[in-house]
Amino acid sequence: DRKIFRKKHSIKPDEFVFLFLSRIDYKKGLNLIFPSIKTILEKFKVRLVIAGKGDRAYEKKVNNWIISNNLRDNVLLLGFLSRQEKADAFSGSDCFILPSLNENFGIAIFEALQSGLPVLISDNVYQHKIIIEMNAGWLTKYSIEALTHTMTSILNKDNDYKEKKKNSRNVAEKFLPKNLILQYKKIYKNLS
Repeated sequence: DRKIFRKKHSIKPDEFVFLFLSRIDYKKGLNLIFPSIKTILEKFKVRLVIAGKGDRAYEKKVNNWIISNNLRDNVLLLGFLSRQEKADAFSGSDCFILPSLNENFGIAIFEALQSGLPVLISDNVYQHKIIIEMNAGWLTKYSIEALTHTMTSILNKDNDYKEKKKNSRNVAEKFLPKNLILQYKKIYKNLS
C-alpha cells in the first residue's frame, strides 16, 4: 500500500522515491547512486530507499557513504524485505533503480515491473533490451555522470513516465512461469 509505506517511513507525497531492492553488493551500483542523489538533491525532493542485506563489511561501507555524503535525511536503509513489506515498498516508490556492474537476470527488476514500477537500469543488465524495447524503463551507462543525467531527466519529466509505468507490467508478463513454459517448449521442439 503506497500510503501506508510512505506514512510508515515519513516520506512526503511530493518526494520522488527511487527504490534499490537488491543484495547489498559492490557490483549493484550503490557507489554511483550516492553521488548522483547528492547532486540531484540540489534541485529535487528525492528519497532513496535501500532494501536488502549483504556482506556486513560492505553494508558498513554503504552506511559510511551515507554519512560522508550527508544523506541521512534522504536515504532509508530498510534491510531485507519480504511479502507485504516488499509489495508496499514497490507500491510506495516511483522508480526501481539498479545501475549494476553486471546482472544476469535480476529477479527484483521483474518483481518491480510486475508491480507496475518502471525501472532505471544499466546497460550491464542482460535483460535490458526487452525492457527498453517495450518502453518500461530507462537505460544508463555505468557511470556517475550518466546515472545523474538519467535521474535528472526522469525528475524533470523529460520522458514518458506514465507510459513506462503502464508498460512495465507488459514486460513482466512475458517472464511469468506460464509464458516461459511455452517459450521453453518451442526451444525444445526446435532442438528435436
